[in-house]
Amino acid sequence: MEETRRRKVRELLVPDGLPTGSPGRSRIGTVRILPGGVEAAEEFFARFEEIGEVEETGRYPGRFVNLGGGERIGLRGSSLSGEPTIDVRISYVPEVTKLKFE
Repeated sequence: MEETRRRKVRELLVPDGLPTGSPGRSRIGTVRILPGGVEAAEEFFARFEEIGEVEETGRYPGRFVNLGGGERIGLRGSSLSGEPTIDVRISYVPEVTKLKFE
């Protein structure tokens, strides 16, 4: 089960071995840009809600999905730069740390 979950998560974030979206403006290289704004961010995040467990937290300005083993992914309605952002905290997907939807 855990291996299936990991495979599904990697397929969403790194399809065919390449990080989803376009490179962001960050020097780190793990921030990715996708089109579609709020609607696209919600649709993409919903895929993770199907894989893991939605978790409420008062400290995060959005909602989290717990993917097991301390791995989490969160959706914020906006970031400092303005766009909806999915924060990726998944050790087995080091290629992506944020998805920004413009």
